[in-house]
Amino acid sequence: MSVALPVCSIARFSRKRASVGVEPGEIGGGELENIARCPDSDARDAIALLSHSVRNTANASADRVTWAVIDDSKPDADQAVVCSRLSDLSRGQPLVLKVTSN
Repeated sequence: MSVALPVCSIARFSRKRASVGVEPGEIGGGELENIARCPDSDARDAIALLSHSVRNTANASADRVTWAVIDDSKPDADQAVVCSRLSDLSRGQPLVLKVTSN
């Protein structure tokens, strides 16, 4: 189930999440706005994209999340959201979703 929120709400939420789990200066406001707009106003997608972007930045030993890192992180974030949604499905649906997402 998607959680549809206005982009401004997702951006505000993303800023809050980033202020708790990300080093100061590692991600800027423009990048957070980009994350909020990318997933069609779905909060779960935005959280996953933020998380994967920060992780991929750290894995690359970079100092800052860039728009390129955000774009590169989209497939990983999408896959993580698909997997997290499996718990919302009936007993037979997870197998179908796993097959179609791979």
